Amino acid sequence: MCGINGLFPLRGQAIDKPEALVAEMNRLVRHRGPDDEGVWLEPKGRACLGQGRLTIIELSDLGHQPMILEDGTAIAFNGEIYNFRELKTTLPDFDFKSDSDTELLLALYQKHGRRCVDYLVGMFAFAIWDPKEKGLFIARDHIGKKPFYYTTTNNCFAFASELRSLFSLPWIKSELDEESFYQFLTFGFVAPPLTMFGGIKKLEPGHSLWVDENGCSEPLPFWAISSVETAKNEAEVIQDLQEKLYRSVDLRMVSDVPIGIFLSGGVDSTGLAVMMRERTDEPIHSFSIGFEDQPDYDETASARATAEKLGFVHHEYTVTRQDMRDMMGTIVEVFDEPLADPTVIPIYFLSQIAHEHGIKVILTGDGPDELLLGYRNWAKYIKLYPTYNKIKSLPRPIRHVLTTLAEPFVKSARNKEVLQRAKLGQELFWGSAPSFRESEKEALLSPDFRERAKDWDCHSVVANIRKKYDAAFAGLNSDENWMSFIGLQFVIPYFYLHRADRLGMRHGVELRAPYLDYDFSQYALSLDPSLKLKNGEPKYILKKAFEPIVSDEVLYRKKMGFCVPLQEWGAEIMIDTILEELPKFTARFNLFNEAAILEQVEQFRAGDSNLTSNIWTLYFLLVWVKKWV
Repeated sequence: MCGINGLFPLRGQAIDKPEALVAEMNRLVRHRGPDDEGVWLEPKGRACLGQGRLTIIELSDLGHQPMILEDGTAIAFNGEIYNFRELKTTLPDFDFKSDSDTELLLALYQKHGRRCVDYLVGMFAFAIWDPKEKGLFIARDHIGKKPFYYTTTNNCFAFASELRSLFSLPWIKSELDEESFYQFLTFGFVAPPLTMFGGIKKLEPGHSLWVDENGCSEPLPFWAISSVETAKNEAEVIQDLQEKLYRSVDLRMVSDVPIGIFLSGGVDSTGLAVMMRERTDEPIHSFSIGFEDQPDYDETASARATAEKLGFVHHEYTVTRQDMRDMMGTIVEVFDEPLADPTVIPIYFLSQIAHEHGIKVILTGDGPDELLLGYRNWAKYIKLYPTYNKIKSLPRPIRHVLTTLAEPFVKSARNKEVLQRAKLGQELFWGSAPSFRESEKEALLSPDFRERAKDWDCHSVVANIRKKYDAAFAGLNSDENWMSFIGLQFVIPYFYLHRADRLGMRHGVELRAPYLDYDFSQYALSLDPSLKLKNGEPKYILKKAFEPIVSDEVLYRKKMGFCVPLQEWGAEIMIDTILEELPKFTARFNLFNEAAILEQVEQFRAGDSNLTSNIWTLYFLLVWVKKWV
């Protein structure tokens, strides 16, 4: 796990002191790779690669990067190739000098060229210098666990694991992109290729790039989520899930350093913990977190009981009100691209204590709630979909009349949003990340910005994902599977995995997600919804798969969720910060309707807890802009 950076001059452009520039890019993301770093300049100055290394596989200097072969092929690589030892056996003619997955990648590229990605199981973002074709081959992993940002500004292809490295280049400006800002207010994140900054893009998961002196290619997919054949009966499905998940856990336990797990009291992490224990007698470290005097947000007792039963080396941390207030003021330093998610707070502290105890590799339970319908609040969408689809299928004039007549009788903001989507013939479910509803968002925008944004349509992002779903899952098309698909294709990579990468790597900790193995993900996504949600039980089939190893008390108790006492502890600091920073923001950017925002702040101050997510998003956005734009 590392941070990678690089420069590639285009169309004869000369770059002054490229090695010094890349060294500074490395320095800015040293938290990603604190154990070693390197800069390599191609002998004729055609490319410069940099890397900061977190040593997990091949702890010796033989794993140093950038890594260069005798023929001049070179690589800067961020991530892990979990099946690298299996792949080595397919390359008997290559003279391996190390036990490094980085060297394996180079060997695989020599044999298969750009099709090397077809063989990889792992999380990765890398750039390979090809001395024969005099260009860079770049790829990002299937699901999107590792980031890759790039720009072609000033006739130079520059790339980095984090935006802050690109901002160190003298020709790059961190200018706010208004369309991305508009999208962020809806989704709480920005989907590729956009970033929050004009002229800077991010590579989509499962895609590759080719760069040579003539420029940068359009991103090309090397993998896309698709439906796969699944077993026909429940018992066989359970067996398949068990086998696939055990293989995924085995691969993600490949490490030359001790490993651990973020352990809650829930199904997903407990199941992983038992599997890990079955696979090794080595010490396993577990980490749990609670909030002082906040029992509704605390599962430490259940996690502790699981850890004791499994013989883990268990660590707990209790977050105090002051801890949270201190951390809220500094969290934007971690996210050079914003993320409207208050659960960054506990994950920050979990990663911090893992680092303090010397654990560099952590398994997490991200993924199954989206893949296997694990959220109880998704049931309201599932119940609504049949009626909604009938309304949406009506001729447009009739649909407009019916929804217009219904508008005066609809009171809640959620139902108003549903009615508006039906009126416009849009998809009902847009993903589960916290965000402003479109009607709320429009009210918060200044008249001038609404005019500038009139041709932007956030639903078009959802519609494009729906097209991919309809093509890939034509034979398995269902409302439930659509919800899982947009979760895996959209919310997981740009929300949850973005969160995991930034918070883990801030502390030099690698977070691995066994449920998001692309083979397991595709299989789970392809299952009939009746196996995911059965008799009102979310994640039914996963719980059945875990019944032999996890107690019913854990499997079937009410899900607590990963929440924080944001309103209880953070209301004052959010309100005070918004009141202080909003006038400065509106004076600098003509984007917000200040009066409308102040009205929401006053409603929140008066006790409207339904506005907590909105207020957090506004708070985070204002302090983020102050730091990064």
